[in-house]
Amino acid sequence: MILGGLDVGTTGCKLSVYDEKGSFAYNSYKEYEVSRASGEHEIDATKIFEAVCEVLKDVAQKYELEAMGVTTFGETFTILDENDEVVGYEFVSLGKMTDFIKKGMEPNEAYEKSKGTYGRFKAEDGVVK
Repeated sequence: MILGGLDVGTTGCKLSVYDEKGSFAYNSYKEYEVSRASGEHEIDATKIFEAVCEVLKDVAQKYELEAMGVTTFGETFTILDENDEVVGYEFVSLGKMTDFIKKGMEPNEAYEKSKGTYGRFKAEDGVVK
């Protein structure tokens, strides 16, 4: 059994491959551009999607995965249209969330106040959930 572990991180994504004994076999990594122009750590969701597709294609040329685990940063997600184009995404500003918690806000409330969206994300924008 060939297993994969996909880690979508804050600076890049990697897909590591392991054999049936759990021994490391291969690693594919793709870094993406990060913007800090606004003082926040911002990543274009399209670049993340492209990087994920690139490491998946790379591994698929060499191995036939039977199972794969996926980890991502935060509880975020990206909405794709019928052509697999990014149309919107939700994000969590971890810096803002941490600041709220430092000021005494309960973590669940800080989390909710730190979420944001970009692009077409809501039903009134033409997105169907």
